Amino acid sequence: METVSFGREPTRPRWRMPVVAVLVLVVVGLAVADERLRSTEVADLLERVEASQVTVGLAERKLSSMQQYVRPVLASAGRSSPTGVDLAGLVADVGDEGAERVAAGRPAVQGSGILAWHRSALTARAEYLEYLDAKTAHLASAGSGDHASGAAKRRADRARADAVSALTAVASDDAEVARVEAALTGPWS
Repeated sequence: METVSFGREPTRPRWRMPVVAVLVLVVVGLAVADERLRSTEVADLLERVEASQVTVGLAERKLSSMQQYVRPVLASAGRSSPTGVDLAGLVADVGDEGAERVAAGRPAVQGSGILAWHRSALTARAEYLEYLDAKTAHLASAGSGDHASGAAKRRADRARADAVSALTAVASDDAEVARVEAALTGPWS
């Protein structure tokens, strides 16, 4: 059996391979750029967390110092005496001032720009903001001598552990993990 052919056999178009190669390069380039952007977002978030933790630590130290300063006088004079009431008011003022300062730093952390598809970074930021809210409540209740301050402290401690876990999860290297641990695991966090 013979076949008759008219003209050249059809060949595959030669443009497909270069187009596929260009598309692969574009996808790889976008992935690299997205990872760099994510890394920049996480670094910015960690800087804001560190700055916020300075305020948290200062508020905690001031409250603790004031509580230690007035404890002997409160023990001898009693909370219900005029002196005791005045001293308890001083401690409450220090706690409220610390809570206000911590709450005032919240928008700086909230303002860190994170893209919507960087879910782990968004989760880390949300966990840290929850910690700031819990710490604000703890400072206010501890300053007022409220009996619920123990529950507020436990809530703040749990929120801190969740924030450390989430921030450590988004850290891209050991140096960032060390920054998270240094900022959030000290005695005044």
